[in-house]
Amino acid sequence: MPFEDESDGYVVRFPDFDNAVTEGLNLADALYMAQDLGNILALDALEAGQELPEASSLNDLRTKSDADIVTLVLLDPTEYAKRFGNHMVTKEVEVPAWLATWSDKYGIDYSDVLCRRLEAMARRFSDALTDDTDGEADDHKASGSA
Repeated sequence: MPFEDESDGYVVRFPDFDNAVTEGLNLADALYMAQDLGNILALDALEAGQELPEASSLNDLRTKSDADIVTLVLLDPTEYAKRFGNHMVTKEVEVPAWLATWSDKYGIDYSDVLCRRLEAMARRFSDALTDDTDGEADDHKASGSA
């Protein structure tokens, strides 16, 4: 929505993220800031082990005035995490005894190998969602209203 004092700029609210708010000096800046904030909120939720909220239907969102704009904001927390995410967690991994012996002999870093493999899998999954033509990728979007 435009600034209430009618100066240049827009306020953006995310109803799917507890009405989180950001703003921009113009519409393009506001949309950029919305995507940035949405990705931050999505990454924070994922790193905390939470599910992402389901995107609101555009038809269910109400505005205060006719000058308000309602739109979806495409989020890609996987790509955002590559650039900004660094929160690490500890996971217990079970491997066959022979593989543990072999890995120890050659000084294999389990965390490094597992992280690189999982990151490659996440990239392929993310790419598949981007290429999705039957709408399943919509499950990974969150909505915002400007």
